[in-house]
Amino acid sequence: MDLLSDYDVVFAVTDADRFTRDDAWEAAYGTPMVRFSDAGELNHLTTYFHGVLYDDYIKIDYTIRPEALLEYVAAGTVLPDSLDVGYRVLLDKDGGTAAWKPPTFRAHIPAQPTEAEYKTLIEEFWWSTTYMAKSLCRGEVVFAKWCLDCELKVDVLRRLLEWRVELDHGWSVKPGVHGSGVVAGSYA
Repeated sequence: MDLLSDYDVVFAVTDADRFTRDDAWEAAYGTPMVRFSDAGELNHLTTYFHGVLYDDYIKIDYTIRPEALLEYVAAGTVLPDSLDVGYRVLLDKDGGTAAWKPPTFRAHIPAQPTEAEYKTLIEEFWWSTTYMAKSLCRGEVVFAKWCLDCELKVDVLRRLLEWRVELDHGWSVKPGVHGSGVVAGSYA
């Protein structure tokens, strides 16, 4: 943890929809300066994300989930990545987390690719370069830049680099989401 670390808090509530309609509860922890909200789905249940940066520069990522997901996690053979990175239960009024497995801390470590997966990614790289070249020839600079930045660098090259790091470290390094855990010079 460092000065730039944030907090990730997961709420499991009886009515997640109602809980997210009014965000006044966020002010109980400070004065919100910047907010971002989003919705997703897990096990066919709607989940919510509320990111809040407070005026004291503390950033908290709140995840609001229906309490039914507590049982889903307990019944699973592995923890979801968001919990396998490590978790601490702060309050559990009904014991819904009692059967959760302990974290393995293996989340975000890429799986070793098969030879077919490796070849497919190499082919995807070269295939994507044709779109970039074609776009440049047509003067479609914005699309060419998207092909380079998103398709080639983020989707393909990042995964190849993560695999290279993992090869060098016995598939034990956590590069994090989109390489957020890779620190320059630390994997040389």
